[in-house]
Order: sequence, then C-alpha cells, then structure tokens
Amino acid sequence: MYGQDINTLNVYVTASGQANNRGAPAWTRSLNQGNLWKQAQVTINPTGSYQVR
Repeated sequence: MYGQDINTLNVYVTASGQANNRGAPAWTRSLNQGNLWKQAQVTINPTGSYQVR
C-alpha cells in the first residue's frame, strides 16, 4: 500500500458459503502506508468453517 493512488484494503472473515454476507471488516488499512512491509495480526473466534476474504 504505497503511493498516492492507494485507497483501502479490507479483510473480512465470513462463514463458508456466505460470501455475500461480509459484515464489518476484521481488519482495515487506508491510504499510503509507506514502501516497507508491515505486519498485522488479528484474533478471530470462528464457530465453524470460515473464509478470509
């Protein structure tokens, strides 16, 4: 996420088979974050099969 034309990256955790029901993002980052790799960590508590989108 580097440059002046960067918008937003959202990461969603959804129940398998429910791709159209995303809800709120589990993680989001917006705008220019610099030209170095960064690490992020999110704790999730799924109650069954899930997908990270």
